Amino acid sequence: MNNDPGDASPKKSILIATREFPPGPGGIGTHAYKLAQHLHLLGWNVTVVSEQSRASNSEIQAFNASQTFRVIRIPSLPLGPMKMLFRFAVVFIALLRVRPQLVLATHAQMVWFSCLMSCLYPRPVVAVGHGSEYRYTAGWRSKVTRWAFSNVAGVINVSEFTAGLMTSAGITAKRQVTIPNGADADDFETATADTVEALRSQFELHNAKVVLTVGLLSERKGQDIIIRAMPRILSKVPNARYLIVGMSDDASVEQAYRALAKELGVEHAVIFAGRVSQELLPAYYQLCNVFALTSRVSATGAVEGYGIVAVEAALCGRPSVVSEGSGLMEAIVAGETGLSVPENDPEATASALEKLLTDDALREEMGRAALAHATGSQGWKHRIQAYAEFLRAFIQ
Repeated sequence: MNNDPGDASPKKSILIATREFPPGPGGIGTHAYKLAQHLHLLGWNVTVVSEQSRASNSEIQAFNASQTFRVIRIPSLPLGPMKMLFRFAVVFIALLRVRPQLVLATHAQMVWFSCLMSCLYPRPVVAVGHGSEYRYTAGWRSKVTRWAFSNVAGVINVSEFTAGLMTSAGITAKRQVTIPNGADADDFETATADTVEALRSQFELHNAKVVLTVGLLSERKGQDIIIRAMPRILSKVPNARYLIVGMSDDASVEQAYRALAKELGVEHAVIFAGRVSQELLPAYYQLCNVFALTSRVSATGAVEGYGIVAVEAALCGRPSVVSEGSGLMEAIVAGETGLSVPENDPEATASALEKLLTDDALREEMGRAALAHATGSQGWKHRIQAYAEFLRAFIQ
């Protein structure tokens, strides 16, 4: 249904250029998908051009065929000097074929491409800043990023934290707005009691207090911090279990985390669930007692720009424990819908998780507050209105 008649006649056309897109997991891909989905619902003519990885070809084909907007897939190539040029060519051909009124670029490389293409084929470009792209510290990447974000028509940052990183990187956007990420309540009302119970049996979690993390296994997501917190948590909450949803592109990461759990004597309490389908994900949120994401700044400078997963957990009535000094702080209301801990601090993380796992009344109160906050202002139906208003200004 069209919620904004002003967008429907004539239809406004947009090309969303992104480096990742469902059905595989990834925060930037989820964000791009929700933008495409909700702009289409507002009556926009939407085309997406993206790579699609971390999923089988059959999954990708079925997913793309089910969408109400067009998806142009960039074939994945092995790493090599021609890969970037190939991506640029596919995006440029898509631009020439679609001839949109506006390009929305999300992920640094797509912002570079789109800004350059606007010189060759004039179209206004709006870039989305997620955070890590502003952290390139040296070399040509930082220079190209500064040039691209300074020369696009407008920039949308996903948090005030991210907007601050943009300023610190020496980027002065022509026009800038902050629009936080969101999640759809309808997507997280699908878990049945039977499905949750089946997962509880599968992972032997009956009578357990479950801490859940959803995200790519990586240094930045910081699953190892919670693993390091588990010995102290188990000393106070013997039935605590840490359930990790997600996998890494590098198998050695999971191997290292499993080895860490074994070294600390907590391997029985750390469960690696691997990749989970979007359809089953709500059941995992319902299964847990507390959600946790203790991200850190990675060695390459990557940061957590917002934290959609904390909003998803809130839509299932679960409070979160998140790390400070990141955009995660804007996904919760500290002390009301969740707790915050210093970055890279297993002791503080253990203390916060103990507090919520041992105080049922507090945990349930925070869960109710998290659900109310998420449904009240963090939904995409609310966020997309801000996007549409900002984007319309660049279309003649």
